[in-house]
Amino acid sequence: MPPVLSVTNLRKSFLLPHQVISTFKERFIHPFRKNSYESLAALVDINFKVQKGEWLGLIGNNGSGKSTLLKIIASIYPPDQGNVYHQGQLVPFFGLGIDFHEELTARE
Repeated sequence: MPPVLSVTNLRKSFLLPHQVISTFKERFIHPFRKNSYESLAALVDINFKVQKGEWLGLIGNNGSGKSTLLKIIASIYPPDQGNVYHQGQLVPFFGLGIDFHEELTARE
């Protein structure tokens, strides 16, 4: 039976600017200033498969790439390298504290 979710050789990195130019005035005063960037590898060589009926949990420190991985699986971010295959429909549901409500049960 093929897996319902398969992630192979996944890699994602981001370019972080050393200096942020955030206003039009800064851009106007220095129109030819080149900004330097640093590459941050958020995910490197991630591989796993989830079969039908299995659960997947992501646990890690802040900044370890949990949200980045979920956003790649949900097709919000494109991966730099690797493949994500999912069977069926995916509904991305992101929100900080969305599952904590004192008056509702876990099922609700």
